[in-house]
Amino acid sequence: HFLLLLLLTLAFGAPSLFSQVDDFGALDSVLISQTTVSPGASFSLTVSMFNDESIAGLAVPLYYSKEYLVLDSVSFIGSAVLNWGFRGATQDTTEATILIGAVAIGDAPVLPGRSKLADLYFRVRSNISADAITLIDSAFVPPAGSFELNTSNAAIIRPAFKAGKITITTTNRPPVFEPIASRTVNEGE
Repeated sequence: HFLLLLLLTLAFGAPSLFSQVDDFGALDSVLISQTTVSPGASFSLTVSMFNDESIAGLAVPLYYSKEYLVLDSVSFIGSAVLNWGFRGATQDTTEATILIGAVAIGDAPVLPGRSKLADLYFRVRSNISADAITLIDSAFVPPAGSFELNTSNAAIIRPAFKAGKITITTTNRPPVFEPIASRTVNEGE
């Protein structure tokens, strides 16, 4: 009986474990911008949020491809959480993950609307020889791990997520021809 109960619980409960949950109005979302770059280039992407409730805490775990990208830094300049008592970004270059977290400790929450959370600064590896597309996607990043927004009333919202898309295009250069050697021909030979 226990096994049957466990299987039924997992079968009906599992879809809600990883889906978007927002019981307070419109579906909130976290979005990452997109760009087109060349190998060796430096660029930034903006992480932004749309919310229709006041947000007093957040955890945004992200993953990037270390095959294509090198994370340089995360900046909160101009962010809606810049003045919060706790905000930070944990970077793990070995696992290619970023965990953005913030909690309003005695600070004003982020009011409903669209707002910037952070800027991610990357470099494209210079050894890429073919065009490629890579994403900055959501991930499980310990210790917080979960992807969530917290309201001022401590309710948890699982927002929708739009991954950041990076299109890497190699430079189209003209062909290089070997010079043709000078040849002379004497008349009559």
